[in-house]
Amino acid sequence: MSFLQGIVAGSSMELWPDAVRIGTGVDRLADIRDRHIRELDHLHIPETPEERAEFARDLRDSFEEKIRLWIIPMTQEERESWQHILPYDAVLELGPAQMYQGREIIPSGLVPRFVVDSLIQRGDKRDMLLLRDSLHNVDALCVSLRHEKALREVEIELHHRNIFVRIFTNLKFLAYVVVLIYSMLRVLPVMFVPEFKGSLWVLWTIDIVTAIPYTWGILTMVTAGQTWKRLVGLVTTIVTFMAPYVYFASHGKHYPPDVIYIIIVLISSAFVVEGYKMWRDYVVARSLRERRLRT
Repeated sequence: MSFLQGIVAGSSMELWPDAVRIGTGVDRLADIRDRHIRELDHLHIPETPEERAEFARDLRDSFEEKIRLWIIPMTQEERESWQHILPYDAVLELGPAQMYQGREIIPSGLVPRFVVDSLIQRGDKRDMLLLRDSLHNVDALCVSLRHEKALREVEIELHHRNIFVRIFTNLKFLAYVVVLIYSMLRVLPVMFVPEFKGSLWVLWTIDIVTAIPYTWGILTMVTAGQTWKRLVGLVTTIVTFMAPYVYFASHGKHYPPDVIYIIIVLISSAFVVEGYKMWRDYVVARSLRERRLRT
């Protein structure tokens, strides 16, 4: 039942939930998963060959595994050293000063994609070598299009994928395609309903026009960060779902009773999803605030 529990990452330190949420780049705490975070006992500034190799390995792993945030216990001196290398606001403060393994530290965060941005902007030869060691020949699907373009400009080769592979590995795009195909085909059974007196072309047009906002509504209802956006998603889903059936009912007989049941399910599921996310917000925040000793 891990989906009802908090997260383990960062549990050896007391953390500020909102700071971690911002660092991971998600809309709400409920969306944070352990796989988004890597907790490091230390992170040396990459100066020696060993330190550079370790840093390059961590950075590459983070892109390949889609890790969003590194959590590192840093002393004030270590934070200041990193702030001389990266932009000041790139070294996140994730919690209050506290004792950790016998020393006073400040839980700090680095965002791997911001680290790459900083190294590219600095443009130092050593930085370029470090980036090349980290990301050379990494799968382009593991980086954003923006990073792919930026890395290409500094002559760091990735394992490129063509645009079609990128498109058909995009789950949101596939959701739109599936709903659009379904909307194009579901008018066919109406051809065999003699009681329907309306225009099949009009019904088909309604299906096609409502397909995209219907899919947007479902995705927004489930994933949006703000409550008002989720409510807008719910209303959009219901309206666009009902539209073809309203036309069908007004131009024929035998209004499908299942539509009412489906609307009830949609509304109920919205409340269930919202309740679950509110619970996840609470348990994740509690997990981040609580400090547990490592075993």
